[in-house]
Amino acid sequence: MYDWRNFFAIISFIIVTTIIVPHVFGFQNFTQWGGMYTDGWCTAYTASLPVPDITNPTPGVLIKTMQAPTTRVVWYSPMHNETSCIAWAQSHCGRVWKDGWIVASIYPYLRQKFLADKRNVCEAIGPINWFIQPNRPI
Repeated sequence: MYDWRNFFAIISFIIVTTIIVPHVFGFQNFTQWGGMYTDGWCTAYTASLPVPDITNPTPGVLIKTMQAPTTRVVWYSPMHNETSCIAWAQSHCGRVWKDGWIVASIYPYLRQKFLADKRNVCEAIGPINWFIQPNRPI
């Protein structure tokens, strides 16, 4: 006959070995742990005006962040590298936020650092034509 104690013991063992133990040993940032801890997401800091330093924004400038979507399976490696992150971010230049303001500058951020030397990719880098986004409000 089925024993509930064995069921809960097995579930407890699975939780401890797959969630708690990797975190204790610092493995939470590696994709081999199911991809749930990956840092491969590309983020774009969008601003209504160019700012000299995105980490210290100018008062009155509207800033919003957006994160790149992914359709990759969880076991795959991170989807973005520096080039694709910059291209994805740059594809949003000049678009309109739902709030009504136009994206005048974008600063891509990947793996805990700003790319393109913290420069505005809408001005600093020539267009990357292989990554095209439909022009709809974001």
